[in-house]
Amino acid sequence: MNRNVEKSQDETNQCLSHKGLLLDRSSYEVRLAGKLIPLTKQEYKILELLLLHPNKVFS
Repeated sequence: MNRNVEKSQDETNQCLSHKGLLLDRSSYEVRLAGKLIPLTKQEYKILELLLLHPNKVFS
């Protein structure tokens, strides 16, 4: 799984991305191909966890 972590000088401005999906950790927004995807708080946390640990299996 290819994953890019883009970090600015401020840790709160991190973005995680994977194949057109962008998770902005500073604004808590998720975009797919530029389109804003509404997520619940729990869905956001799960997606963030998966993007932070791309090669780990969760059960």
